[in-house]
Amino acid sequence: CSYLAAVKACEIVIKHWMKDNPDLTKNTNQITLPIRPIVIGGDDITILCHSNYARIFVKEAIRVFNEASKEKHKESGIDLWCATGGELTISAGILYCSVSLPIHTAVLYSESLLASAKSRGRKALSPNMPAPASIDWENLTDSVVDTPAARRQKEMRFFDKDIQQTVYLTNRPYTVEEFNKIEELIDEYKK
Repeated sequence: CSYLAAVKACEIVIKHWMKDNPDLTKNTNQITLPIRPIVIGGDDITILCHSNYARIFVKEAIRVFNEASKEKHKESGIDLWCATGGELTISAGILYCSVSLPIHTAVLYSESLLASAKSRGRKALSPNMPAPASIDWENLTDSVVDTPAARRQKEMRFFDKDIQQTVYLTNRPYTVEEFNKIEELIDEYKK
């Protein structure tokens, strides 16, 4: 399922990129694609992707993986995971960072984001259903790299003395359903 999900998501990213950059594919012998698969195997997918297309990749990979797991269950009649009624989901960690960030640092940080997303999905778990696919992401602009949790403790909350309450500026990670609602709000605000 993960291989198919990665391939289909790469295809979608390249289609969007070609639509956004029609001149790049003309009159040149060298094309630099906006996506580079690093690991695709088992249930792991690690890619480098232009930041404009990361969400597109993740949402498509999650969709295809979920559909493929349902199809495999129908075809075989065997539960892929006994506790989820034959369905599987995947979650994602997206790190937006400079190309100068060492790849080993980026991968470790992304894995922390993925663990956070998986945890969010498990908290929203319903009996006999797979954990909802979830997404966590971070924008790394600092030269000092903390963990996602430590970073959010410093930057994403503050105590408001007027209302005597801690205010959280983010609720990440989100389930895909919650994430889709945020994207709808973004589209609405753009209007």
